[in-house]
Amino acid sequence: SVVADKDLDGLLRPLLPLFSLVVATRSQSRRARLPADLAAGIAAIAAIGGAGAAPPPVVVRDDPGAALAEARRQLGERFGGGLVVVAGSIFLVGEIRARLLGETPDPRAVSDPL
Repeated sequence: SVVADKDLDGLLRPLLPLFSLVVATRSQSRRARLPADLAAGIAAIAAIGGAGAAPPPVVVRDDPGAALAEARRQLGERFGGGLVVVAGSIFLVGEIRARLLGETPDPRAVSDPL
């Protein structure tokens, strides 16, 4: 997940070569970029990256919990293990952390100051 007004290219260009798969999702922040837009942005970054810059496959899941489950499933089935990295938005990291720890998510809508 990435907030819509952030520099997508600047955030993802250094990270994409490190990943075998990207599961695009969105946090509950009202400023979150739509997962399909995030996936299109990844394709555009890869397209201008040069001949050797094949993008990792991208899967779109609107719900962060479904995104985490998909990442774990793909990790086991396609890659035989490894690490799931939650990145791009501190809002998403907080949501996933709460789910993993069984905490109740904060019911208030959150956003960084504009």
